[in-house]
Amino acid sequence: DRSILRKVTDPRGPLNDWAIREVVSKHPYIVCAWGSDGKLFRRDQAVLSLIRECGVTPLALKLNKDLSRQHPLYVSYMYKPEPFNV
Repeated sequence: DRSILRKVTDPRGPLNDWAIREVVSKHPYIVCAWGSDGKLFRRDQAVLSLIRECGVTPLALKLNKDLSRQHPLYVSYMYKPEPFNV
């Protein structure tokens, strides 16, 4: 239930940033696809910073109108991951 995320102070947990850095540091391609909910607590910007700090260019299949990364359930298979600078 996504509404619960809006009610907690820190929904990411204590090891989340560490886990993201671990994964990103081992993979040259990271596709961001969290949908518009990623903007909650500006988490999208924090994760993009973590990805870039690891020297990786974030990719997206498609951007929403609000420039958030579109969730893959709503993207045609014809789209390929592309870098973005938002």
